[in-house]
Amino acid sequence: MRKLRGPLPGRSAVQVWEDLPGRRFRPDLVDQAVALRVGKIFARAEQRALNLALADENLFVDEVSPAPDCGRLLVRVFVPDDRAVAEVIDALRRESPRLRAEVASAITRKRAPELSFVPAVPDGGDHA
Repeated sequence: MRKLRGPLPGRSAVQVWEDLPGRRFRPDLVDQAVALRVGKIFARAEQRALNLALADENLFVDEVSPAPDCGRLLVRVFVPDDRAVAEVIDALRRESPRLRAEVASAITRKRAPELSFVPAVPDGGDHA
């Protein structure tokens, strides 16, 4: 197998890659990988913003994930033992516009994502 040190004169790296046996450039896979990486970066920033916004209420955001895409986020929140889960989730839903504004100020996007809240359970069980 020949070593490539860079694109050959007059040919792009993509063209050279496509000429290798069994190789084909897949821009759709590259786009998916970039989208996943950017989505993870946004999720971390959104999680930090939500943790700061919810610190006064003794709530901690465990995870933020796209559901089903980056336009809507699923936010998993640890609920303290002394508070009712349904009451906390209802309060978060009522505060959703304020929390969306906090997220919007932390990230640069055309639209702030919608937020959906679910309780995070440390042991992986379901207690609602």
